[in-house]
Amino acid sequence: MSPSNTQDIDTGQPLNKGKARAVNGCNQEPTETTPLLPHQSYVIHTDDDNLDTTGQSNRSSLLSTLTTVFLTTLFVSILLILLLISLAYSYAAKASQLSDRDILDTGLLFRGPDALDVLNISEHGEVWLRIDGSVGFDAGAIIGVKPDDRDNFLRDAWKAIGRWGIRNLDVVSITLSSINITSHDDPPTHLASIRTFPFQIPLTANPPDDSSWLTPISLPVHVQPSQNLSTWLNFARESWRHGYVVAQASISRAKLQGGPLRGATWRSSLSTDRSNLTVGLRMKIPVLPSLPAPGDGPPLPSISDLVHLTQFSVSSGAESLTLDAKATIFNPIPSTITLTAPPLPFIVWVPPPPDANDDSLIPVVSVTSAPFTLTHPNITFSLHGNVIPIHRSAIPALSFLLSDYLSGVDHPISITSLFKLFSNYTAHTIFPAPHPRPEVLRNVTIESMKIHASGTTILANGIVHARLAFPKGMEVMVHVNRVLPDVLVFDGPLPTVSTAEPTVTTSSMTEHDSFEMSSKGDDDDDDDDDDVPPARPLPSPLPPHAFARIRPHTWATAMSSPTEPRRDWNEHGHTTLHISAWFSDVPLEVLPGRDREFRSFVGKVIFGRGDGAVAGVQGVAAVGVRVEGLSIGDDEAQIVGGLGGDGTTKRNVGGGLVLTDLPFQGSVRVGRKGLG
Repeated sequence: MSPSNTQDIDTGQPLNKGKARAVNGCNQEPTETTPLLPHQSYVIHTDDDNLDTTGQSNRSSLLSTLTTVFLTTLFVSILLILLLISLAYSYAAKASQLSDRDILDTGLLFRGPDALDVLNISEHGEVWLRIDGSVGFDAGAIIGVKPDDRDNFLRDAWKAIGRWGIRNLDVVSITLSSINITSHDDPPTHLASIRTFPFQIPLTANPPDDSSWLTPISLPVHVQPSQNLSTWLNFARESWRHGYVVAQASISRAKLQGGPLRGATWRSSLSTDRSNLTVGLRMKIPVLPSLPAPGDGPPLPSISDLVHLTQFSVSSGAESLTLDAKATIFNPIPSTITLTAPPLPFIVWVPPPPDANDDSLIPVVSVTSAPFTLTHPNITFSLHGNVIPIHRSAIPALSFLLSDYLSGVDHPISITSLFKLFSNYTAHTIFPAPHPRPEVLRNVTIESMKIHASGTTILANGIVHARLAFPKGMEVMVHVNRVLPDVLVFDGPLPTVSTAEPTVTTSSMTEHDSFEMSSKGDDDDDDDDDDVPPARPLPSPLPPHAFARIRPHTWATAMSSPTEPRRDWNEHGHTTLHISAWFSDVPLEVLPGRDREFRSFVGKVIFGRGDGAVAGVQGVAAVGVRVEGLSIGDDEAQIVGGLGGDGTTKRNVGGGLVLTDLPFQGSVRVGRKGLG
């Protein structure tokens, strides 16, 4: 080793052997003796130490940063979770304090119904409806998140988050148990049960003041009304008397679930159940046209005041009497409600005659109403049916009804229905007679009248002629076989004003008469005194110029034949008959205190000029008729069902009735030859 080299080592300077660049390549310029590659072992040692130191420093810095971020995020998350829990608790606490009335009166809003369609009415009285309206739920109002200018920043933020939650929840689905509607009485009276399908209601956080935010809804509803119709009628009368419909609805269970009905989402986890809900219902009854004002005024009119018979006709068929009618009833239902009523069967009953021992109602007519729709202001419905086969014991009641009708007297009737909803109710009303009173017997004359004395009794003979004209609509074929007149005889033409008012009496034919009539009468036992109507009392006071009464003690034989209506007598459209009856040796009873009038009339006959004197006649008559198509049976079971044991209809066609108290008036000329 040379001294120069030793000096270099001693001085601590690196040897210049081409390795200086590796040690401090930045401070020395390379020379032509500088090695191309540094010494490997020396270079590697130096770089590993630097890299270890730098990596440890970087890892420590990254770990510190991640720890800081994690702790910060965890802290913020915990704060957010606590905030959300606090908010959720505050909203839940607010919601848990809501009462049923808050939900129904403040939150729920329904407008309508805009339309109510009656889809179906079953034979058991069940009703299916479809109700259209608009509905909405003001969730912001009931939980108190509507914006308010007086709120501070925190309160306003709390409400804003609540409104955001409502908008995200969007809708709520509702499932209700059966809804029971009862009256507000003590104890309450059951009126109906209502079932609905599950439905959904949209939620609104901050609705406008108008109803534009409501959503249209169409809800199917099943209604099972009470089968006791009297309960409904009593409820209607009491509501009318108070002017309000007051009831309550009870719901045993209601489930509210977030989200729509179909498709489970996170909203479905939000649900609540409410039980034993009771909601009061109160609605003011509006003033309805054609009805008195509800309240403390006049009571609700009866059915007979609301229903008006506009058309009525009865005609003889091959085996039955067919009835057709049209009636109207005032319609108080709003025009938004549409209904097509199904055919409804009814039975018409009549009371027994006043002198009957049994007061049971008697069924006489079976009718069915045709389907009808609701029209305004009145509903018009058509009825079609027939007179059912009646028992022989019911003939007086039917005679009583027809006699009243032909005499212009309204007759009481009762109506029941086989329809389940009305099966326990009987409506009592009247069958309106034609007004003014129809002139059934007209153009009454007495031909060949003779008066003669038999001891102390004055007897009369003659032939009574009359026309029988049924009111329009009575297109029945009848055969008159006997007549029982009750006549007042006047000296001269009748007074202008009639004073004889008919009273109602009844009688019946208990034996069958033959259709074939002759001048000798029928061959049956119809002249028994047992079925002669009782004598009417004399009018009080006696009408002027009346001097005698003619009333046979037995039926006078009669015969009838159809005749053409006369237009000059206003008989167009009427069924008319010509009647002839014979009476012989009938007592002519001089009225009390009218001997002077009687002698005056006899003097006119004997000493008067011309062919005798004219006597006016006025009174009432009972007419025995056989009606074609009227079925009379002897078996009670046959009357109700109309069928025999073999399932075929068994009828005795051509029953006999007695029409009583048919008023008439006319005249008779008595000549000298008429006095014997």
